Amino acid sequence: MSCCKCKEHHWRDPQPTTYSDEAGQEYCLFHAPTEHKGMSVEDFNVQVFARIDAIKGRNTSEGKNENCYLSGTVFPGDISFWMYDENNPLPEISFYQATFGGSALFWETTFGSKADFSKATFSDVAEFVSTSFNNESNFSRATFIGRVEFGSATFCNAASFWKTTFNAPTDFSSATFHGEVDFGEATFEGEAGFGGATFSYETNFVEGRFNGEAYFGEAIFGGVSYFQGAMFGGKADFRKTKFAEETYFSEAWFSSEAQFRAIKANNKALRLHYLSSASLANLAFTSMETESFSFKGCDWPERLWPEAQNKPDYKACEELYRSLKQKAANEHDQPMVSKWHYREKLMALEQIQAAHGWPAQVSLTGVYYWCSGFGEDPSQAFRVLVILVVCALLALCGFKLWETGISGQVAWDKVLEIPVELLMLVPFTKSPTTNTLLGGLLGPTKALVTSLLHIVFAVQIALFAFALRNRFRR
Repeated sequence: MSCCKCKEHHWRDPQPTTYSDEAGQEYCLFHAPTEHKGMSVEDFNVQVFARIDAIKGRNTSEGKNENCYLSGTVFPGDISFWMYDENNPLPEISFYQATFGGSALFWETTFGSKADFSKATFSDVAEFVSTSFNNESNFSRATFIGRVEFGSATFCNAASFWKTTFNAPTDFSSATFHGEVDFGEATFEGEAGFGGATFSYETNFVEGRFNGEAYFGEAIFGGVSYFQGAMFGGKADFRKTKFAEETYFSEAWFSSEAQFRAIKANNKALRLHYLSSASLANLAFTSMETESFSFKGCDWPERLWPEAQNKPDYKACEELYRSLKQKAANEHDQPMVSKWHYREKLMALEQIQAAHGWPAQVSLTGVYYWCSGFGEDPSQAFRVLVILVVCALLALCGFKLWETGISGQVAWDKVLEIPVELLMLVPFTKSPTTNTLLGGLLGPTKALVTSLLHIVFAVQIALFAFALRNRFRR
């Protein structure tokens, strides 16, 4: 009988069997379990290289492009393919469902044709540093248990890591992808490093899971990129990243700090649509990057990340909110104009308070805040107006008591003058006046107080009307 795994994986040259299990299933040397190889790791590796070299020899002598089948192979220990460099490239090769029991070292290896690692399992370190993939490479549904190194690797054609699982730190720093790249639904349990990587064409990270830190600093995305539904469980760093085309982060989730400072992108190139309040609260960017973003259907938090820090730079926060206000105005999004205007003025007030302490509360900016919420809160303006009315009534009652003195009888004629005098404080209101001259200090004191109240009423009514107009307009 032939090897059951050779048959399962459609090997064109089924190998002789060397082991039979209790169920009667027979296995060849390549597919036998690690403990039943019957030879050392070094001798097994020699058999692997001999198989590869035999395929290469036939391809050269017969002008063929035969696939070297190593699918389903169980590698019992460490193996290095260093000898297959640019001068001696590997042929089209399949490691489909292969199991690497030790370190898999492809340092500076050159894959001359297609390379298939789909559903392969790497039990230890997997090193592909400075490796060249001259044709399509497929790592879909592969599982990397140990550390993964793809630093400075070159992918000359399409590369697929769809639903691949990386259980340890993974490094793709300075890697170059010349074709389409698919990391859709891939899972990174440890740190994921793509710093300085170049993605020349369409790149897909849709529904990717980054459970550790994700670093894309100084990476270059040359084509359209997709991060829809991606989940960043740790810090996400895109600082100094260049996005040449549109990049979609719709419904992405940022559980921790997400740095987008100093990015390079066209206006509205980064589509951050339908993000939650929690995700937007972790978004770190400045006024310099605002125009690069497009926000649609977002649930904004009360404060953005720069303001929420322990020692925020209130000047930078003010500039950020001002840029967002201008962006919202350009897009005719009046509700957001109101929101960002409020935060902008609040940051200005914080700067005054940091410089002068409590007197900031009685500065023009402070009074503007307390009297109308910077012209954005009609309820606050109305409350202040009610307080002013109460204070005016108390003042007028006090003056009447001063004028008549305290006695056992109520002077109803004087009492009825109070609402008339209160009405006189309302701007643009015609009311009957009295010519009563009051002697002593009462006359000038009452004139001064009522004049001040008249001015304050005028200002507060204007602020209430302005805030009310902003609320309905926006």
